[in-house]
Parts: sequence; C-alpha cells; structure tokens
Amino acid sequence: VSALVTPIVTSVSPLNINDTTTVTISGEKFGSDTVMVNVKIGKDDCNVTSVNDTSITCDVDGIDSGVQNVIVNVNGKFSDKTEKIHSLPLKLVKGVNLINFS
Repeated sequence: VSALVTPIVTSVSPLNINDTTTVTISGEKFGSDTVMVNVKIGKDDCNVTSVNDTSITCDVDGIDSGVQNVIVNVNGKFSDKTEKIHSLPLKLVKGVNLINFS
C-alpha cells in the first residue's frame, strides 16, 4: 500500500462484543502487512492479527462503555470521514462510529 493511499472502512463486525473479541473490519486499501496497520476502538488498541487489502482482523479486550470510534491507520494514513455504524455494544456500549478520512 502506498503511503499516499487512504484506507476506507465500510463495516465492522460483529455488532455485539463482550470482553475479549475478534473484530473484522471490512473496506479497501488496507494492504497486507500487519506491521503497517494499527486499529483503535475508542482509546484502546485492537491487536491486528491479520490483514489483506479488504479486511482487517484484530482482537480487542476491555473496551470502555459508550459509543466508540473505530480508527484504522495504514502506513500513517488514517481512515476518516462520515462512515458510521450504530450499536456495537462493547460491554454496555451502545454503538461504534466508523471514521473514514478520505
């Protein structure tokens, strides 16, 4: 993935998360190198376990309650803009906003 390419997030699953959970983020322009990809859900890291150009898999543990932003950073470029998802409970979380910076 070129440093000039901005990742695009289109969805996050599952929609219900409790405690330690594997999360799949779908979209575009993620590349294939787990070292170049960082995911945060709220203020917490989601440990990236696999990535390809259209999917990221990461493990999350101990997310704060409330609406959480999902932010993907690929090689210094952040996902952003207006993509949003509602109702991704993490413990008593009511939703996750996808931020897609493009």
